[in-house]
Amino acid sequence: MTIKNIFNKIKLDNITIILGLFSMLIGYFKEFSIIIYLIVIHEIGHCLFASLFNKNILKINIYPFGGESLIDIKPSTKIIYEIIILITGPLFQLLAAYVLINIANNLDEKELIKNINNALIVFNLLPIYSLDGGKIINNILNIFLSIKKSFEISIIISYLTIIFIIIYFNKDISLSIIYMIIFLSIKTYKEISMYNYNYNSFMLDRFLNKYHFKDKKIIENSKMYYRNKYNLVKNNDKYYTENDILIKKFGKSVDTN
Repeated sequence: MTIKNIFNKIKLDNITIILGLFSMLIGYFKEFSIIIYLIVIHEIGHCLFASLFNKNILKINIYPFGGESLIDIKPSTKIIYEIIILITGPLFQLLAAYVLINIANNLDEKELIKNINNALIVFNLLPIYSLDGGKIINNILNIFLSIKKSFEISIIISYLTIIFIIIYFNKDISLSIIYMIIFLSIKTYKEISMYNYNYNSFMLDRFLNKYHFKDKKIIENSKMYYRNKYNLVKNNDKYYTENDILIKKFGKSVDTN
């Protein structure tokens, strides 16, 4: 996918457009432009490397505090590939900020760009599941834990982080902070509501694409699958292969009694 094709996938959220118009009226359009520029470059970083790994870019949503790249990443994609896609966004943003700082006209502009970039980087790397930081943590957990356990821990960390943000800004709350908290809370809740659908998609992907993994893992039931491992289900001292369970779920029935 070319840069042009990636740009065609970009969509500004309605609130982003409203804030952009409002920033023009109150004289903060320069700050708004820097924010959007850094966010767009950040998302392009994700999408470029996703394209290198032959992933399809569906849409890029641009919000006031960050972006969201909807990428068709198969559930059994190598964890290291997904982590690379996640970290290239912040890396591209840092590079974009470096370029802006070096072409800025004066020290005040340079300081403004630094402050905006630092705020966006810190926000994006918060350990909240809907953000890059939370997804990186979840992928690292996937190396050692089941998908379900990794997700549960990631969600707990997400809500603890949101609570910390509320406490930290309690005495200096603003409309932007309130919007950010509501936005992150809704996104995290949506991830929870989509878990069963996403897990079934993972199972279906394993059924349709016969992956071959060197590492094997013995699990108690099919709800505790591991990514990037071949799962063996133990039930009443009997062992059933991953294929047995998947065929029973999606294909013809097999006797597992």
